[in-house]
Amino acid sequence: MEDHKGKPSLPTTTCTETLTKRKAPTPWTKPPPGWTKVNSDSSFLRDDGTGGLGIIARDCEGVVIFADSLKLHGCEDAKEAEAKAALQVVTRMGIQGHEKIILEVDCDVVATSLDATTEDISKLWSTHEEARRIMRNFNDQRIVLIRRERVIL
Repeated sequence: MEDHKGKPSLPTTTCTETLTKRKAPTPWTKPPPGWTKVNSDSSFLRDDGTGGLGIIARDCEGVVIFADSLKLHGCEDAKEAEAKAALQVVTRMGIQGHEKIILEVDCDVVATSLDATTEDISKLWSTHEEARRIMRNFNDQRIVLIRRERVIL
């Protein structure tokens, strides 16, 4: 079974079983020369509709260009927090003048919507469309869906 981000549910196991069944983590990889890789993740609090965003951007040598965290307001659910997070990321990358970006996200809905060439009919259409509009200003961009629990730095 998968959650809203497409992540598999955690199995019910003992600590010993978890240690023996865990897959090897996938290490973070540098972007190609001339590219900036941005990893972002968001959180969501149903009680008050707020969320949080963490961003880290690195160059082709793996050097941190910037890292930041922001509070997100007016989120209806976790998907909206992820969509708003992606919009914040591409907005910031555009303002800073980055031309080639790789955006790694862990929400399949956001990855699919940002990479789509057809109109999004979800309630998040305007957020996704604004992010796509900004992304058209980059020379090149890639949206990569990753499984966050397997990434190590």
